[in-house]
Amino acid sequence: MNRLLWIMLLGSLTVTISGCFLAAPPAPEDSSPFQLIQVDDLQAEINRRENLVDPDNENHFALGVLYTHPRNQKPDYPAAEKHLNEYLAHLPPEKGQWPARYIYHLLKRINAGDESVRQIQNQCNRERNERLSLAMQGKADKKKLEVIRAALQKSKKRSKRLQVKLKRTEAKLTAVSRLYKRQQIENDEFKKKLNDLTELYLDLEKKRQQMQ
Repeated sequence: MNRLLWIMLLGSLTVTISGCFLAAPPAPEDSSPFQLIQVDDLQAEINRRENLVDPDNENHFALGVLYTHPRNQKPDYPAAEKHLNEYLAHLPPEKGQWPARYIYHLLKRINAGDESVRQIQNQCNRERNERLSLAMQGKADKKKLEVIRAALQKSKKRSKRLQVKLKRTEAKLTAVSRLYKRQQIENDEFKKKLNDLTELYLDLEKKRQQMQ
């Protein structure tokens, strides 16, 4: 809003000053930049003046007015500020400077405002890009989390199946252990009976030999 106000003031000042000089007595061609209000093709006039071989100081003021002219569809405020700065730097002290200085002051404010807007826009773009990057990273992390959750669900199901198998295996192991113990007891009993029979047989064999 402030920039628009400065541009409107600059345009009004340019038209007003140009009109005032047009009302003055006729001057030779190119002797005053304020004759530029009559120029039909502003861009052609800008190109012509930018390519002058040996331009005078008034040419800088003329270019400053042309670059900020209300009919200029593509105003170049930095270029206008540059030319007006050059004009003021070489302007003799006895010549009036207030129109050029006033326009130059407005241009500095406009260009400073544009630079501030560019910086803010760049910051917004950086923050927007960072936000997009974070959003994309968030989506990627979400997908990874979904994959991890799916794998965790499969792992839980597998764990449950393994637990069921483990319980069945433990039950079988318990049954086999009991069977082993019973078999061990039976084997011990058979061994004892075998030992008893062997001793009985040997005792009988010994008595038989003694009787012969």
